[in-house]
Amino acid sequence: EFWFSSKNAGAKAHMDTHTQMTMSVQLSGRKRWRLGLIPPRTMPHLGLLFEDGSVYEHRRKVGKEWTPTYDFVLETGDALFVPPATVHETNNVGETGSCALSVTYQLSY
Repeated sequence: EFWFSSKNAGAKAHMDTHTQMTMSVQLSGRKRWRLGLIPPRTMPHLGLLFEDGSVYEHRRKVGKEWTPTYDFVLETGDALFVPPATVHETNNVGETGSCALSVTYQLSY
C-alpha cells in the first residue's frame, strides 16, 4: 500500500487486526511514530478492541493509560518493522506531507 498524506496528517493509535506484521518504508517527508504493546485486556480476543483511537479510551475503562514504549521520527529512506500486537500512532512532521510504502504480512497457520 502507498500512503500519501498532507502536512500534520496521521493515524490515531491502533493495532492492525487484519495483518500479523507490517514493514513501512518512508519514501518522502518525515513521519513520527509512537509504538507500544497492547495494554492489559479483560477479553481474550483482539477484534475491535484496538481500532483507531480506542486505545485512548482504555484509561477510562480499566484505569490504565496506553503509554508508548518508542517515540521516533522516520526520515526519507528509513524503514520500520511493526511486529504483531503492537499499537502504533503516526503523524507527519515537518513542512511537507509524506509518502510511505507499507507491506503487510498475513500468515495462515
